[in-house]
Amino acid sequence: MITFGRVALSVACALALGGCAANMQSSSSGTEQAYSSAYAQSPSSVLTENLNGFQHISLQELSAEQLKITFPGVTSFEFAARDITPEQKLALEALGNALHHIDYQALEVLGHTDNRGNYHYNLQLSRERAKVVMDYLLSLGIQSDKLGYHGKGPDEPIADNSSAAGQAQNRRIEILVYL
Repeated sequence: MITFGRVALSVACALALGGCAANMQSSSSGTEQAYSSAYAQSPSSVLTENLNGFQHISLQELSAEQLKITFPGVTSFEFAARDITPEQKLALEALGNALHHIDYQALEVLGHTDNRGNYHYNLQLSRERAKVVMDYLLSLGIQSDKLGYHGKGPDEPIADNSSAAGQAQNRRIEILVYL
């Protein structure tokens, strides 16, 4: 014979277990939501977050599969120079650290020059600049099988080449990230 106390205890246990199961289920779905939202972030969001507001790196989404990284305000290459400036190194180090947080298919370093001098010389110079930057990224741990470079010469200026300031802006590198 079941007494009232035993029935009440059984009902209380059943309710408590049901509440625990519901709490476990809602807790589990909350964890799953947090987990999936962390992985649902776009690569550009993850890069932006991991660059910690580094002001000399600009990120542009060209498409869902391609990002373009530029370095506005960074002192780039001097006229006819191939050496990375200390300011460029800092920006590339910040970028290298951020790139370790996303999955990408490939990176392509693009070198550019101003329009002073011989076209073929500028084309070769732009290749050498891109290669130097690629080699620096390799030294930062970027995978060699995902990294390439290309020289654009003076063909894609971003500023007017008739002034020294414009020429300095055109002596630059850009990095394409293929997702």
